[in-house]
Amino acid sequence: MDWNSSFTLDNVIQNSSSCRELWIGVDQMMGSFISSRRSDFERLGSALEDNSFVTNVELELHDGLALDANNEEFFNGLRQNTSIRALCLWGNHSITHGVYQDV
Repeated sequence: MDWNSSFTLDNVIQNSSSCRELWIGVDQMMGSFISSRRSDFERLGSALEDNSFVTNVELELHDGLALDANNEEFFNGLRQNTSIRALCLWGNHSITHGVYQDV
């Protein structure tokens, strides 16, 4: 996980009001999160469940990302969140289709 992703994860965990947009699968920008470890996405999902400031989530799914439709803890957190108003899915059609069905 790069520095931006670690910073973003900390902001989501701390329920920071400065973290309103979350860019998953995108790197090198504020609010971005990218990782090749499934456990990082599980932590993000757990944090999202209790977060009340994230309102926009962009998911760019690709083969190098450790996230797919089987990552239940991440998607449970995404579904349980009450502040998210917009969710956009981008990327590999076979991965995106499975995630879209799950959400």
